[in-house]
Amino acid sequence: MKRYLTTAIVASTVLFAASAGAAVRTTASAALTNVQFSVTDLTPDDGIAAGYQFGPRDTTVKASMTIAEFYDGFEAAPYFPVPVNAQARFSDYTAHANTSGALGSLSSSIDVGAMRWQGDNAQAEASQWVSILLKAHSEFTVSGYAEAALWTENPDYPVLPAVAGAGATLSYVSVDKPWLRGGGNVQLQAGQSQAHYGESFSLTATNDFDYDIELRLSLGASTSAYYDISAVPEPGTWAMLGAGLLVLAGRRRFGRSAA
Repeated sequence: MKRYLTTAIVASTVLFAASAGAAVRTTASAALTNVQFSVTDLTPDDGIAAGYQFGPRDTTVKASMTIAEFYDGFEAAPYFPVPVNAQARFSDYTAHANTSGALGSLSSSIDVGAMRWQGDNAQAEASQWVSILLKAHSEFTVSGYAEAALWTENPDYPVLPAVAGAGATLSYVSVDKPWLRGGGNVQLQAGQSQAHYGESFSLTATNDFDYDIELRLSLGASTSAYYDISAVPEPGTWAMLGAGLLVLAGRRRFGRSAA
């Protein structure tokens, strides 16, 4: 684990203020809970047991904050499945990300204000990916609950102040089949003071071949806010930025399998 200072963050959204003195308090949270795994035997009468095996796993937990001349960040990528808490702080504003160590137990949150300078931002992300060996004639299912919430003290803010999202992607690595995605994200529309997303998801990958295949599962919970007076994104841009939250780990780790 390593504590570090950072001067630039790639953030998922834009926070716009009408004047340099604006200071709108905004909170965002995202989490994955109750993540479970199961397998089904597609040919129960052939005498060959169905099954799956987890392979290499990667976990990243990070929190970052830039307010005016202050920069703070914490990032951990533990080799073993252990609990990790990452936190960045400015005054009483925080960015926080967490994992209990268990696969799929991820959460993140930000509580920010005083964003008034170009480049001010806060971001928290907890993500994991794991390789899966799926036996022949087996069906693997991952299910869970994804939740995201946003709140701002000024619903008349001209554009969306933050993005929060949580979800999972399940992709085929060794065979050519479409990947699967579950979860969602929220952004505030003009005039909204709060927004919430919460939904169960279930993703199923099928191996109907006579040999084992490789899958890859990516899980993530992310929250972010960013101040940029130079541009106000179109609605379609917001949709793309939000959708990106669901594949934060997957896009980096296995872009080739999403093609």
